[in-house]
Amino acid sequence: NFIYARFLSQIKMLKKGQLTIFIIIGVVVIGSLVFLSINRGFFNQLSPEADGVFNFVMGCIKQTGENGIFALGLQGGYYNPPNLSIEYGIPYFYLDGDNFMPSKSKVEEEINSYVNNNLPSCINNFSDFSDLTIDAGEINAVSTIADNNVIFNVNYPITISKDDSSSLIQDFKAPIQIRLGIVYNSAEVIIREKMSHEGICLSCMLDIALENDLKVDVNDYDNETVIIVIS
Repeated sequence: NFIYARFLSQIKMLKKGQLTIFIIIGVVVIGSLVFLSINRGFFNQLSPEADGVFNFVMGCIKQTGENGIFALGLQGGYYNPPNLSIEYGIPYFYLDGDNFMPSKSKVEEEINSYVNNNLPSCINNFSDFSDLTIDAGEINAVSTIADNNVIFNVNYPITISKDDSSSLIQDFKAPIQIRLGIVYNSAEVIIREKMSHEGICLSCMLDIALENDLKVDVNDYDNETVIIVIS
């Protein structure tokens, strides 16, 4: 099949030189289906104005979360790449016998930082709601990477007022269907295999790709550096 043929060509290429540096970048592909669940206390008591603001913020969380997952995937799980990276912002996961792969909790922290810093751009000071008085507090995003989705729990207190009525909304929950956990776990297995082998175990990567329905590309960066793209 296509994956196997690609690996055969890569094996022939990699046998030509000794590769001592190993990089993994997880490129995530956003699925076409996105499921949003809501957590807003006293839903039935919200005014139509507050309901509109709630739906607007949920849409921004979904959009910003998707953008963040994709952006961090292009940078190996980092919002701001570490110093130990190549010029394109791709971090070393393996270098000179050491494992530098970020922990899953570290990747979650990086996703949280992306959402906290970029959600206000989507909100745009609630400029779409000029007829309302809106007071918003601090954004605190907490993401959880699971095998088949990334769950965003965002605490963002917002008070919506119009005339003599006001409503408070503050808890938002948005699970985004994307297999980031499977991509991460597969990268972790590849690193473990590299730690236990002198060279790169291409057959191991083929097994991982087939088992998890992933695409794995192996690319030369220079004579001593390999970039592995998992999507």
